[in-house]
Amino acid sequence: MKQTYRIGIDSGGTKIKATIYNSAGSALLTATSGPGNLLSDPTGTMKNMQDIMDQLDVFKNTSNSCQAILIGLAGMSAAAEQAKTLTELKLRFKSHFNCSNIGIVSDAQLGLMNGLANQDGFLVIAGTGSICYGRQNGIYLRSGGWGSYLGDEGGAYQIAQSAIRTGLIAFDHGMDSDILAAAFTFFKVDDVSKLVSIFYRSARTQIAKFALVVAHLADHGSQEAKQILWKQGDALGKSLTTLFNRYQKEGGIASYKIACSGSVLQHNAVVRQAMLGRLSNQYPEIQAHVVTRSNTAGVLYF
Repeated sequence: MKQTYRIGIDSGGTKIKATIYNSAGSALLTATSGPGNLLSDPTGTMKNMQDIMDQLDVFKNTSNSCQAILIGLAGMSAAAEQAKTLTELKLRFKSHFNCSNIGIVSDAQLGLMNGLANQDGFLVIAGTGSICYGRQNGIYLRSGGWGSYLGDEGGAYQIAQSAIRTGLIAFDHGMDSDILAAAFTFFKVDDVSKLVSIFYRSARTQIAKFALVVAHLADHGSQEAKQILWKQGDALGKSLTTLFNRYQKEGGIASYKIACSGSVLQHNAVVRQAMLGRLSNQYPEIQAHVVTRSNTAGVLYF
C-alpha cells in the first residue's frame, strides 16, 4: 500500500536529527548524525547531511511518496556564500527522495513552527548555543544567536566556558574551587596548564558537555555553579527582553507565548527561571512552556 510521508530535519551545532512522519503526524523513523552548523563547518554539515540521507534510505521505495522536506539549518543566516550551498543541498534531497517540495529555514524558525504549532509567539533555544526568535503578525525578528565568540548566552558552551573561567580566577586568587576540581576530572588533567591547553584544543561541542557537570554541581549545592547558571540565564533573559521591546516598538505584541527549547532550557530549571524572571519584571503577561517534542515536527506545519 502506498504511503505518503514528510521529513523534518533539525540541523544544529551538536547534531543533525531527522524524522520521517506519516500523514497522521506519527514518527516512523529517526536518524541522527554529527554537527550541522553551516557557518562553522559547511563541509562537515554537507557530509553529515549525506549520512542522514543514507540512513533514511531504508524507508525509500517505490511504494512510498515523499510529500515534503523541511530543513532547519543552524548558521544559515550568517553563512558566507550560502545560496550556492543551499541550492546544492536542495538538489541532493530532491534527487535522493524524488521530492520537489523542499524548504530550508533557520533551525530557530523550525523550532518556532514546532514549539508554537505555527502560531505567533516567541521561541528561545538554548542548546550548545542560543537564540531568541519571534513571530508577531507575520513579522519575524531575532535577538542573539551570534555564535560562541559573539553571543550564545545561556547556551551550554557559554555555561562551560564561564565555569572554567571562574575556576581559573579562583586559582589565581589561591582559592579552592569545586568547579575547577570537576573540570580536572572531566577533562582528565591534573593542573591548570593542561586544562587550558586541552580547552583550546577541544571542539566546541566537547567543551559544551561540561555544562552538564556544572548543572550537577548546582543540583548538589554548589553556590559557585548556581551563580554561573543564574548569570547565564539572566543574560539570556536580557536578550529575550530586547526582542520583546523591539516588537513593542514595531506594532505591539499579539501573543505572549514563549516556547523554551534546547537541552539547557528543557533540563535546567535554574537557567530557565533566571531567564523568565528577568523578562517577567517588564512583561508579567508571559506564558512559557517547555517544548518536549522534537523540532523536526516543524515539517508538519510546512
